[in-house]
Amino acid sequence: MTRIHCPHCGHETARIIYGFPVMDDKLQKDIDKQRVYLAGCAKMIPPATRHCFHCDQDVCYTFLPVDEAETTCIEFKICGFHKGYQKIAVKKNKNRFIASYSNSIGSLECKTSIDLTEKEYKKFIHNVYMSYIKEWDGNYDDLDICDGTTWSIVIKQGHSKQKMEWNQQIHSTMESIYKIN
Repeated sequence: MTRIHCPHCGHETARIIYGFPVMDDKLQKDIDKQRVYLAGCAKMIPPATRHCFHCDQDVCYTFLPVDEAETTCIEFKICGFHKGYQKIAVKKNKNRFIASYSNSIGSLECKTSIDLTEKEYKKFIHNVYMSYIKEWDGNYDDLDICDGTTWSIVIKQGHSKQKMEWNQQIHSTMESIYKIN
């Protein structure tokens, strides 16, 4: 599970669930370990996504402008087993904003880039964060799907090159059984 810290006090936050969820052992365990906070039916606009038990603040974490402002690169990559890859990268390099697309099939590779306006770049970055990407789990695995796809999203922030990364690895049943990577 992704660890998201409170912007007020720095402690780890819990995911907020609205409404009346069906209680089961997993949900109760998450509530007891303060990984989940039940908020009832009232929602503010925009709805908070995280709750800090330490300072008792609800946080609409996805909407924090500092995350968007410090983002310097977002890369999406999807690869197929023996089918090459496709990659889209949107980068800020000083005062220049660039979107690039790369595609490889076998030994052939093509790459194209376009310049973006600052407004286009900011809109793209904002839309990525509006997908509640910070709420996504770090990894997704599905061992029931035959060979196929690996995808990843990498977000780089600031000069420290802080990275947030999400991946999905899809392996065939035979690879899972024999642990071949």
